[in-house]
Amino acid sequence: MKKNEARTTTIWNKYCRSAGTLGYFELKYTATETFNLSNFEPHQIESLQAMQENGLVWKLSDSDMREKPCDVLCTPPMPSYVVITYKTVFCMIPVNLVDLLIQQGQKSIGISEAREISTKVVHIK
Repeated sequence: MKKNEARTTTIWNKYCRSAGTLGYFELKYTATETFNLSNFEPHQIESLQAMQENGLVWKLSDSDMREKPCDVLCTPPMPSYVVITYKTVFCMIPVNLVDLLIQQGQKSIGISEAREISTKVVHIK
């Protein structure tokens, strides 16, 4: 599964650059027509909501051997999304809608519902 996530992350990054799509994104992948809403780490939804309200300040590690562009990133509040990759589409869903589904006890989200509540649906080539 990690290989598919890495591949789709690369495609999503290219899409964001070419389309000028801005925001904070948590990318998820499913090989089926449904995505299990329990597949979030405990901090992910809360962190996306915090960045949406407060922005992000992030210190880039000095111990990373790769060349870094700067020492600190400071970005303003921006919309936050969960991007679920189904077989042929990315569904970009506002994090607050995903949180609402989870709070209501919904266990999964099918591709049809994801398309309906998405801000953007991007077809994968």
